[in-house]
Amino acid sequence: MDLQTIMTTVVISLFSSSMITAAIVYIVKKSFDKTIDFKFEQLLEKSKLENQEQARRRAELYDKQAQAYEKLLELVYRVRNISRELQGLETLNDKKTLELFEDHFESAKKLQDLIYENRAILPQSVFKPAHRAKNLAMPLANGYDRYLHSVRNRKTINEKELKARIEQVAYELDETYTLLVDLIQPRLGIVSD
Repeated sequence: MDLQTIMTTVVISLFSSSMITAAIVYIVKKSFDKTIDFKFEQLLEKSKLENQEQARRRAELYDKQAQAYEKLLELVYRVRNISRELQGLETLNDKKTLELFEDHFESAKKLQDLIYENRAILPQSVFKPAHRAKNLAMPLANGYDRYLHSVRNRKTINEKELKARIEQVAYELDETYTLLVDLIQPRLGIVSD
């Protein structure tokens, strides 16, 4: 064998080995790249799904809170206005008074139930004045029971004391309602005038 044949054989062997090694490296690199791309796409998809779920939960919570806020403002507005009407009556010994007390009692009870049902989703800044409104409305509503009992038993009631309590409740409900409006409307996206 001559030197040229040996060199050609060595070069061909080296070239073949290099080509096989290059092909193996290329295949391993492509496989590794595909594995990385696959893992990255899985992580990206998982992240998208988690973000979508978080957005869905936030939207659901917002919707529930918005419904609770709207109903809360409605009920506080009702008990406040009924308290104002009671405050404006000349006497508390007539049919109009009984009707107003009944309306007040029903609205106060609904307010109490709303607060109980939605406590978990009401932020503390809204819950506190809502709870205050309930605490103002319920004793007056419970005073309705005492009032009815007195009327049924034809007992005289301390109208002056009851009127003073109604006046105090109406004033405090008005303040609480204003505070709730200022807290809730921006949360609902309502821009103040």
